[in-house]
Amino acid sequence: RLANLMDASGCFLSLWDEENRRTHPFASAGLEEATYPMMRFEAEQKTFTQSALDAGHTLAIEDVSSTSYADPEIVARFPSKSALVLPLIVRARKLGAVIIAFNETRKFTSEEIEIGEQAAALVAINIEKFQAVEDARQRAATSETLRKAGIAVTEKLELGEATNHIL
Repeated sequence: RLANLMDASGCFLSLWDEENRRTHPFASAGLEEATYPMMRFEAEQKTFTQSALDAGHTLAIEDVSSTSYADPEIVARFPSKSALVLPLIVRARKLGAVIIAFNETRKFTSEEIEIGEQAAALVAINIEKFQAVEDARQRAATSETLRKAGIAVTEKLELGEATNHIL
């Protein structure tokens, strides 16, 4: 919907791994829709996502072929001429970026940037919500495993038997 709203050629969502400083392609619409989620970027490769998160603000890139915001070999994978890179940051937590791509060179208006930033804020809040739900699910699964281990220990009379059962 964002690609259509902006009359863009494509829209990309990437997630960010802060610990390893690595971009993970997640989803796309339009350009590279089928292949983008399977792409892999090395930690040492500079991406638009990393650049926007490091800058902490939107990057309006009129000519992606001459930008320093991404490694040339990454830029060469896409037919895009211009891009609007919207960082996804919630409460200082870097989540990723939305990249709105255009197959023609264009100048971005302040209105386009504002619309993109509003949409990115909504996307960031939803990603944070989904990640919180997944974290809670994992904690619940861990708690259940520990509960079962506790029951196993109390049911077994012998330490070796209880240890084997837990393992």
